[in-house]
Amino acid sequence: MRHSESDFRPPGNPHEPHFAPVASDVIMATLHASTGSEVALVPWSMTHVKFPGVTYVPLKTRAPAFMDLHCFYLREQRSPLIDAMLETVVAYRNEAKRAARNQAR
Repeated sequence: MRHSESDFRPPGNPHEPHFAPVASDVIMATLHASTGSEVALVPWSMTHVKFPGVTYVPLKTRAPAFMDLHCFYLREQRSPLIDAMLETVVAYRNEAKRAARNQAR
């Protein structure tokens, strides 16, 4: 389903949204924003990447935001770095599941 720009304007808001060129990744989205013509919504981890003129401002939300994480690697070419990364991802996932179970109680 395609949306028009007016679909995203809250009632009573005088500002007209404009869609920017499609960025291939968060780095490109941030680079687009650095030109001064756009705003990009990027994950918090991007605050560690510095571009001239870019200011990162956290969004205030009522609910936590989530982002999918995909890890791709060649099974035959495992390295200590990939093993450590996968251990970190699995530990984080397990902790998130524990927290969700505890919150549901």
